[in-house]
Amino acid sequence: MRTARSQTVSMAKKYAGLTTVSSFYSSNLNKTYYSVAGTDNKGKKIYAIIAKKGGTITVVNQSSGLSVDAIRNVVQEKKSPKKINSISLTLIKGKPYWVVSYLNSSNNLCFATLNFKTGNVYRSINNI
Repeated sequence: MRTARSQTVSMAKKYAGLTTVSSFYSSNLNKTYYSVAGTDNKGKKIYAIIAKKGGTITVVNQSSGLSVDAIRNVVQEKKSPKKINSISLTLIKGKPYWVVSYLNSSNNLCFATLNFKTGNVYRSINNI
């Protein structure tokens, strides 16, 4: 993961103008994506999302969607998890989505994919 983080940060600095990094995310449902949150050289807060197996870097303004804390609140409200394991960014058909891994009240692993802008549940995988 250290290598993935380092490479993702390096690519985001080179191709997205990232100057500071505040968070790193890893998502691995159907395809692996690595993402970094930070500030670009124009002072905008962005997310840079990069597919593990190459492709273009997708840059998203943080202000155009919900924050990690807002997504955590949405999942708490809609799914009532016992524990949230992780929250990360992914791309589906070129658009950003949040992927939340959590344990339900029966201690079963679940995943919820939520729309980046609205927080609406796009897909749920329950009781793994």
